[in-house]
Amino acid sequence: MDIETFLRQRAGVARTSGLRRAGLSRARIDQELTAGRIVRIRRGVYGLPREAGALGLALQHNALITCVSAAPRADSLLEVLANYHFRRAGLHVRRHVEVPKVGEVDFLLEECLVVETDGGTHLEPRQVKKDRKRNNATIVGGRLVLRFGYDDVVHYPERMVADVLEVLELCRRGAFGGR
Repeated sequence: MDIETFLRQRAGVARTSGLRRAGLSRARIDQELTAGRIVRIRRGVYGLPREAGALGLALQHNALITCVSAAPRADSLLEVLANYHFRRAGLHVRRHVEVPKVGEVDFLLEECLVVETDGGTHLEPRQVKKDRKRNNATIVGGRLVLRFGYDDVVHYPERMVADVLEVLELCRRGAFGGR
């Protein structure tokens, strides 16, 4: 079987053991890796470039993706992943915080920066207007806000965390105080 087809049938990612059971030799896996048709996510885990998504991220960190839809407040996958990265960076994280005149926000970091994670529904015109009003209300209320989408959280978490750390450092230096 073609390795790319095999991986696409499995959300873009598989363990070495699964590839071997499908009849792919170690030499073939190494050839596909060298050719750039697959990437090593971590030792023993391979995926298609830019297609492994959240499952690849979970496997990279030896984590599980579970169904939380039965919980009273189910977090989106983006929230779960962003939370992981913020905590890994050593940040003080509060989730689902009620902010006056704004409503519930995804994250409040270091008690000063609101972070929202936006899935596909945030691209719909009505939601864009709502998000803009919430952003403005957050700033008028004295807090900064950053928004990150799927690509930021799943494919570029280091950049997301770097942006957060930069804004927090600017806050500490008083860069956003009135002049």
